[in-house]
Order: sequence, then structure tokens, then C-alpha cells
Amino acid sequence: MVKHWKRWTKDEIQYLIKNYSREDMEKMVKFLGRTETAIKIRAHKLKLKRLRGNGIFNRIMIKQKKLRKNRIRE
Repeated sequence: MVKHWKRWTKDEIQYLIKNYSREDMEKMVKFLGRTETAIKIRAHKLKLKRLRGNGIFNRIMIKQKKLRKNRIRE
């Protein structure tokens, strides 16, 4: 069986750099039209990292930390 590899475009790489750390993997798979494995391999080559745990939970925690910092400054 012969596999045909599709090259990554600049737009796809930019999307990955911008969204890999917080976007849901299923959304990236659908948007990019690539497998989860292909996305993870490219992200590894670009030295990108995902937020640990649930991305939504982490975004909420980051917002809460910012709010706390702002309250302390006031």
C-alpha cells in the first residue's frame, strides 16, 4: 500500500502555531483535514506544546489568575 503525503502549507502551519496549545484536537482534525497523528508529529517538529488537561478548564484558570492580579493592583 502506497501512502501519499500531503505537504503542509504555510497557512496550515500558522493555524497550528496559533491554535495547537488551546484548540480542541477534534476541531483541528476537521479544519486541517489531517489525522491526529499527523498534527501531533508536525507540532512536535515545531516544538509546540498543548495545555495540560482540558483546554477549556485551563483557559478559565488563566482568566481567573488575571482577574486576581487586577484586583490586587486596585
